[in-house]
Amino acid sequence: MASRVAERLTAEQSPLRQKGLEVLVDHSLNQRVGDLLPADDVRELIVAALTAENAERLVSRHLNPGRDRVLEHLQRTGETLDDLVPDGFVDEALRMILKSPPPKAAWAKGAVDSAKLRELFAPVVQDVLLKFTRRLPIPGLGEPAAPADARSGRSGGLAGAFKKGAGSLLDAGKGVLGNIGADIERRVQATARELSQLAMNDARDAVRERLRSEEGRRLLREIRQSLVERVLATALHELMADSEQLPLDELALLAPAVVAHNAPRQQLHDLLDQEIAAFLAVEGQRTLGEVLDEAGLLAQGRAAALRVLDEPARALFASDTFAEWVEELLAP
Repeated sequence: MASRVAERLTAEQSPLRQKGLEVLVDHSLNQRVGDLLPADDVRELIVAALTAENAERLVSRHLNPGRDRVLEHLQRTGETLDDLVPDGFVDEALRMILKSPPPKAAWAKGAVDSAKLRELFAPVVQDVLLKFTRRLPIPGLGEPAAPADARSGRSGGLAGAFKKGAGSLLDAGKGVLGNIGADIERRVQATARELSQLAMNDARDAVRERLRSEEGRRLLREIRQSLVERVLATALHELMADSEQLPLDELALLAPAVVAHNAPRQQLHDLLDQEIAAFLAVEGQRTLGEVLDEAGLLAQGRAAALRVLDEPARALFASDTFAEWVEELLAP
């Protein structure tokens, strides 16, 4: 009897084996998820898996290599963020975001010492202003004026006016000042156009030089440290409250379009093939028991599985479909 049953179930073409698998799979699919994943057992397994050794193994074996592979994939394909979203997505998302009030970030008030910010950027402002004033064509501030041509032998301006008499001195003075004012105005306008092009470069160079300086690096470290300390000390619900200012429900409605856009893309298929192959190269030859044992979950996981599956197995063995299958299996 036993040999006949084994022969029927191990034959290359075995309708009985196929029917038995269908009975088992269909019965499993009819089980409620809550019955197969009791909350207490799931919580205990998750907590047991949260060890430093498991985290280190996950990072070194899967996360770090996976990040490097994804980066290489993106460098190879040259994809942009715009490639990952359908037409009109950006405009619609911006419309939703811009109509919402910005995050209040009340928790960040005072997180950075304003005195440190002033100390960090005051030299930058001073440097930019000095460069600005040096470019102004104003006597005593900008470039020195060209000397008069004393060798010309000509006597003009105020000196010439003395030769013509005191009556013409006032008119000559007005003319000289008028010419000077017009010349300065023209030079200021030309300089302003030049400054509009150079100001950003000056500011960028000054900021870069300041942040590279020893004092600048020290101040930047202190500012970042104080900001990080404030974030770590802020209640999580306050941080989450800021995100609630965004139209998250409306933005979530755009997700189906993004999924539909990416599903047929060959770049995604290639990435999935790459990652599945990489995972199987590391874990594919190991048994489930070996994986659980390495994680320290084998005994606990096995006991939980036996306990959870007992009632579904009992229901399977009591079912009419199982009884019919057994009768066919044992028939002469």
